[in-house]
Amino acid sequence: GAYAAVIPAFCSRMLRGERPVIFGDGEQSRDFCYIDNVVDANMRGATVPEVHGEVVNVACGERTTLNQIVADLNRLLGTKLEPEYKPTRAGDVRHSLADISVTEQVLGYKPLVMFAEGLERSIAWYREHLR
Repeated sequence: GAYAAVIPAFCSRMLRGERPVIFGDGEQSRDFCYIDNVVDANMRGATVPEVHGEVVNVACGERTTLNQIVADLNRLLGTKLEPEYKPTRAGDVRHSLADISVTEQVLGYKPLVMFAEGLERSIAWYREHLR
């Protein structure tokens, strides 16, 4: 979806001193998941003998709004960039929160990297690679 790349978009813009763009009021939320969690869940799926093609959600089980991401980025980057709000896009989902209970039960999965730590790691990566 469109918000799958919101963290890279916000990070890269804000590191360049540009305002992040939010479609809507910014209170829409997602269950953002750091890549290490996805890798861990896939490795578990490949090695747990009892797993036979089950479909599971890989996420953190916590909601974060787009406004919160901007606030966190401003704090971590030492900036005060206000979002540029644009009209809501047709078809946008207001809130999305994954139920990871089956993933926990079937794979023994627990998120390794929660949102706050993942955001800090992402900022470090973007600082290094956006030069």
